[in-house]
Amino acid sequence: MDAPVMERRRGLKTISGGRLYRVLRVYPFQEIVEDKTTGIGALLFGLRLQLEGGKHLTLVNIPPEIAVTIDRLNRGEAPPERQSLYDILANNEKFREVFYDILDKVIVDEINISSGLYSAKAVFRSEGLTLQVKMIPSHAIFLALVLDKPIYVAENLVKLEEEEFEDDFDDDDEEDEDDYIKF
Repeated sequence: MDAPVMERRRGLKTISGGRLYRVLRVYPFQEIVEDKTTGIGALLFGLRLQLEGGKHLTLVNIPPEIAVTIDRLNRGEAPPERQSLYDILANNEKFREVFYDILDKVIVDEINISSGLYSAKAVFRSEGLTLQVKMIPSHAIFLALVLDKPIYVAENLVKLEEEEFEDDFDDDDEEDEDDYIKF
């Protein structure tokens, strides 16, 4: 088994590497989190990625507009009358035509240990050239979903989350989308 690859880039510690798990389904969610000392609550938006092999990865603090638009895509709903930029991109045929031909895949492949921020690579291919663009994962995932392109997650990120939340995982659990989104 590959050990997590710890790198130092510009003074930042990151973990990446391992085999890639394909994302089977993306579940947007919102949750109210409350500070135990002050009682003040905040609305947290996230994405739960269901991976092959019964694995999962959860991304939090994503833009609400992305969560709402992905939820609409999952449900097959028409865009609202007053659209966000994400609604426009998700429903614009010309945009999809242009980017469909060049986006190959998205890989969520890195976490900065200090900040807890994940990174993803969008892999573009055109005329024999390959370009990998480092992106915010929720944005890259949104792009892949709109274009019906594969999304992958690096094994070492999955292992890190499993270690962090060991008691919360049960590989035999089936996903139930009602558990994840209440918009």
